[in-house]
Amino acid sequence: MPIRGKNELMQYIAANDFEWLKANDAASQFSCIYEDEQGITIIDKLRGAGVFSDKDIFLQLYRNKEQHMNDWNEQQWRGKTAALFSILERYPRDGTLTIADAPVGPCYDMVYHISNDFFLPMIKHLVELGCELDHNNFLQHVYDGNDDPEYQLYDFLISHYQTFSPQALATTCAAILDHETDETELENKNQQIVSSLLARGADLNCSLNDNSCVADYGSLFGAVFAIMPQMLDSHPQIAKDYLPNEAALADINWEYIVENNFGPTHLEALSKLVAKGAELPLAEIAENIEETWQYLNERAVEYNSTDAAEHLNQFDLMAYAKALRAMAK
Repeated sequence: MPIRGKNELMQYIAANDFEWLKANDAASQFSCIYEDEQGITIIDKLRGAGVFSDKDIFLQLYRNKEQHMNDWNEQQWRGKTAALFSILERYPRDGTLTIADAPVGPCYDMVYHISNDFFLPMIKHLVELGCELDHNNFLQHVYDGNDDPEYQLYDFLISHYQTFSPQALATTCAAILDHETDETELENKNQQIVSSLLARGADLNCSLNDNSCVADYGSLFGAVFAIMPQMLDSHPQIAKDYLPNEAALADINWEYIVENNFGPTHLEALSKLVAKGAELPLAEIAENIEETWQYLNERAVEYNSTDAAEHLNQFDLMAYAKALRAMAK
């Protein structure tokens, strides 16, 4: 039977009828109790009785995250934020304190929403208290479409956790490669991160997370080829005899890659891979290049697009397509 209101709820709390409160999902009224003048005291009592869980307390912190930004950023826990953390500190973990996404409900897309440096003090403190972190998902979101990559969170994750899933490493590597920066210092830092991820086992043949900002690259190979093809031949942590396997090629969106400034370095990289024995969809790539040329040509002629005209002047797309078709024979 659903709880009929705050008065009924408070009656059972006053009577210490914890079994009734558990049976009638008092946890669904957590926010209502939290707002009460005696809310923190009641929450403490109900957590001790097992009516409320660690997860219930964390979700309240999560719901109020915008209200306590300064507290978290300065690592100074004030007011009710401090009180909720204090409750977590006093009781042993009950196995529910986790930060991970869920298909539906309040935890949907949670990791994405707090995977930035601003919330790092909160995340660190919760981990110290025994929180289970979906560290693979956090790593994949560190650079996932953020305007400002979250270097501090990355440093924390990569130093605190010893192992990551192959997909987490590959997706993170692709995402940092995909991040454009005009600052030399950050560009150098990004390259150091790429090298670190490759050293940790980021596999070029591994597929990327379908829900990430780099999903269209298909695999880490697709991302490296599209963004920095010279790496395939020059990076010390990529084997000289590396060839993309069938899995690495399966989900690549070649139209997307061709639209991202396919040029002489890409053609050279493909030529070297073919010479080493790689089986690549050269005809498909050539077809996408020709379609891109047609689209840009129409934009330049019919709509006077200067961007399209500049692209056509910079890249001899039809020559690239012709070379690929010759390679495919």
